[in-house]
Amino acid sequence: MKVISRRFAATVFLWIMAVSAMCLIFSFSAQDAASSTKTSGAFARAVLSLIIPKYKEMTPAQQNALIRNVMHPVRKLAHFSIYAWLGFWLTFLWGRYRKTFLLPLSVAASAAYAVTDELHQRLVSGRACRPTDVLIDAAGALVGAAFALLLRFIWQKLRNNSVKPL
Repeated sequence: MKVISRRFAATVFLWIMAVSAMCLIFSFSAQDAASSTKTSGAFARAVLSLIIPKYKEMTPAQQNALIRNVMHPVRKLAHFSIYAWLGFWLTFLWGRYRKTFLLPLSVAASAAYAVTDELHQRLVSGRACRPTDVLIDAAGALVGAAFALLLRFIWQKLRNNSVKPL
């Protein structure tokens, strides 16, 4: 029986994580406007119930008004976060194949996917194609990629300093 190398297994894992992020993005984009609003509303409701102590004591009308007020930032934060996740995994993935230009490569690939995602949304009922969302997505990818590079740097420093001569 042949043993799979650690490097190969790690590369497969990174591909799975990057493609999974893309599939998750695609599935959210495939939701029609009503389903997307319902998903965002459920998330906003859960977060508000955690961060506002008296949220559950509010009337449904007060809760709904609060949710309407935070819905736009929640949606934009979702864009930013999921693309930060994608940029993070793409940076580690590209790092398996090259050592330079990881940040611009990861951000460019994420931004290109964001463009296709927005074009896809244009075909979904009640959804729109917004260039500002591509910018938010690219900013998220930049943060995710930068965080991945920071972790890579720390890991390499720890690995290089772990074997010191006595």
